[in-house]
Amino acid sequence: MNILILGSGIVGANLAKKLSEQGKNVFLIDDNSEELKSLSEK
Repeated sequence: MNILILGSGIVGANLAKKLSEQGKNVFLIDDNSEELKSLSEK
């Protein structure tokens, strides 16, 4: 399943982590590229 999340703040990041752990394909969109980069390294 592909899931798109808009915003990588506290809620978006935690939701993305949980869904990714469940084997979902998660895509985050945010205007803060540094935040997205740090999340992708985790």
